Amino acid sequence: MIDYKNWYIKAISLVILNIMRANLDMDCLRTFASIAELGTFARAAEKVGRSLSAVSLQIDRLEAQIGVGLFRKEGRRQVLTDEGERMLLHARQILTANDAAISALSQNSITGPVRLGILQDLAEQTLAGVLGEFTRVHPQARLDVQVERSKVLIDAVEEGDLDMAITFEIETRLSGEELAETQMVWVGPRNSSVKDQTPLPLVLFDAPCSFREAGQKALEKAGKDWRIALASPGLSGVRAGVEAGLGLTVRTKAFIAESGGALVEISGMPKLPRARYILHAGSDRLSPAAEHLKNMCAERLRFL
Repeated sequence: MIDYKNWYIKAISLVILNIMRANLDMDCLRTFASIAELGTFARAAEKVGRSLSAVSLQIDRLEAQIGVGLFRKEGRRQVLTDEGERMLLHARQILTANDAAISALSQNSITGPVRLGILQDLAEQTLAGVLGEFTRVHPQARLDVQVERSKVLIDAVEEGDLDMAITFEIETRLSGEELAETQMVWVGPRNSSVKDQTPLPLVLFDAPCSFREAGQKALEKAGKDWRIALASPGLSGVRAGVEAGLGLTVRTKAFIAESGGALVEISGMPKLPRARYILHAGSDRLSPAAEHLKNMCAERLRFL
């Protein structure tokens, strides 16, 4: 005679044991983290080198394994659910530990100092994650970062104070490697009538600044009067001035994204050119650590 009570207890125990033994797929976690970072399945698919359908299947598999939804659709972007936010914290820890273990045990582990200069526009969010990941994965490398404007960074590379710098394209004796390209945009506060003021008030970097010059030239070509309402030596001053409604500025979409919704792209304005992110190096041959960091930064910038 079958003892159904004992059979049921054993069956439940096996189910619980299988759940406890479940292993999260590293590739699925990497794809999940890429979608969270880049905002769309398509961009993540390009980054991880998989088809869009394969990426979708990976997320379906991960959601089925943990039993919760990780994303919800908002417009064209994939936004993390509350459970997805919590999962992302664990995913990053797991991926970092995995990559650090491989790096530490590899015969070709990354070591030595890397002195990198990056633009203020990139320091807050765009490359912050990349720099943190590099430090975690390569603990034997020493990363020194200087955040400044393009001209200051290029001067530092020329003087030997930096190994390399990522700047906007400006005139320099240094040779440069283009990493990515981005569109300049007019930026202003949400629900503001600043655009309609005459002359148009502008909030800009102190000269020299390629974005300042591009905005002024575009307005002059369109026959639109303008005035400098605020000039700042730093990005924080520009952001504060625009958020306060003192005027419009010319930056990138990354600048808007980092405002937390306070700033928006202003339409109906004179057309602006594209800006190029250029890597300037003080030597023709970068160290393995610097080369690896350069590639990590270039990969992130491709998705701006």
